[in-house]
Amino acid sequence: PQVLPPASHGPPAETVRDGIILAGAPVGTDAFIHRHFDKELSDFASKSAKLAQLHPQLATRILKDSLIPAYQYLFQLTPPALVQEHARQFDQTVEELMITSVLQPQHRPPPVSCSDSRLSIGKMILHMPVKHGGLGLKSFRLLSYTAFWSSLACCVASGDPGLTAHSGALAHAATSAHGLLSR
Repeated sequence: PQVLPPASHGPPAETVRDGIILAGAPVGTDAFIHRHFDKELSDFASKSAKLAQLHPQLATRILKDSLIPAYQYLFQLTPPALVQEHARQFDQTVEELMITSVLQPQHRPPPVSCSDSRLSIGKMILHMPVKHGGLGLKSFRLLSYTAFWSSLACCVASGDPGLTAHSGALAHAATSAHGLLSR
């Protein structure tokens, strides 16, 4: 005998008409892409909050080598001008985690308060390369331009016929990404 789900259950997936998720990246209207990035940011923030409960060295290593690269993939495939606010929010989440996890660990007394300018310098050091005395955390905001531009360049170099057919639609995004990189 065949077992059928109760009639109250709808289809196994939600029907969406303004976009689609292909290989983990949103393709569709601006509103669809923003909703997807909002959802991913919420997920990233939730996972980051769990990292704050770990030892600071372990949390930093997981954040740097696993969590940040996993979410930066989205920024390779989405025009930077469209997601810059999301990239800024991802960076802010990383910085807040590092402040609560590394600078103010739970098992130590609270640090001496410092000025906003010193805190700003500390945040810049988080993103500096290790060989220059930084922590080496990649910035979502800065990486979004280089990653998107590199992704487009690889597709053009490989002679992707789909990309060539739609190059007019991507011209503005490519030009703005390249313009920001060449500054």
